[in-house]
Amino acid sequence: MKRKISTGLLAIALLFGIALVVANVIENMNKKEASIEKLYERGELLTKDEIVKIIEDYEAEDEGSSLGSFEIADRLSEDYNKMVGHMFFSSFMIDESFSDEDNKQIMAWADMNKRDFMGTSPVKRIVNPIEGKTNKQAENRLLKVSELYLLERDAINFFKDTEGFYDIDGLAIGYPFLTKGSLQDGELTAYLSFKILVEDNVQLKDLDSFFEKYENIEMNGTKMTEDSGVYRQRDDESFWKESFDEEDDYVFFENTMVDVKLRLPLQSFFEQELPSFPGEDNTYELADDDREKYDQAMDEIFDIDQGQKMGENPVIHINGIDIELSDQMIINSEDQYEGDVTIVPEVKHTE
Repeated sequence: MKRKISTGLLAIALLFGIALVVANVIENMNKKEASIEKLYERGELLTKDEIVKIIEDYEAEDEGSSLGSFEIADRLSEDYNKMVGHMFFSSFMIDESFSDEDNKQIMAWADMNKRDFMGTSPVKRIVNPIEGKTNKQAENRLLKVSELYLLERDAINFFKDTEGFYDIDGLAIGYPFLTKGSLQDGELTAYLSFKILVEDNVQLKDLDSFFEKYENIEMNGTKMTEDSGVYRQRDDESFWKESFDEEDDYVFFENTMVDVKLRLPLQSFFEQELPSFPGEDNTYELADDDREKYDQAMDEIFDIDQGQKMGENPVIHINGIDIELSDQMIINSEDQYEGDVTIVPEVKHTE
């Protein structure tokens, strides 16, 4: 004989199940580490001096034995939080003797290492190691262009030392960098990268208004919304939810740089006519004669030995502003960057 389950028992079971689900959600939320700024506001990001004192206590507890960097990082992560362990191990540590601006740069470095790919970097590299505890060297300097991009070996990398960032329709854009691409729809292509200097902290709730500025900017006939960097994640809610807890979390920090990368027709940078190969997308599909023509065209622009046989530099056209990529950088045989320059985190207003 089948037994009937009373409505009351069913309701209790249902409520119990919902309670378990809610408890699991809360537990998962608690496991998720707070954002950098929340940790800092709550005093859960430790300064270098505080970490030094804790390490001294650890070693005193271990009867004066010297602990290795991995062991120290693990213990700091367990006793405080993962970010404290990471900041010790990477030597990106807040220091009370530093300026507020430099400490913000350190937090930005820590934030960059915590997130999924965001395509951002601070304007400075500040390494603040504890002597004898890591193999890091102390540094406090502005980044160089060679540290912003992946350079092509055995090729000329065209860029412009803009000596700051141009204010173009609400975005501070600078240090454009051109490297060779391949074929797309039969046209020679190149990759144009550049940096956006973030002038004020951008919170998650303001992200749409930041990205909307992309829609008003065009480069050599291509909208900036074609960016293959972090912009492509704009509408991916899960991407942002995985990285940020609350609407007022900072997505981009002041005085950091956001990377933008566009694939553009190489012809759009030059006045002289370049060859095209109708319908082709892969160089290996080209006939021998066409392959030779393709190689010659690319070499005359990018090859270290033959480069610039065309006699003109590539030019970017951004919303009525022309920027000639008159600077060049190469990696020489000793793995040194020839033509490198230091970035300037200042915004210029164009007329």
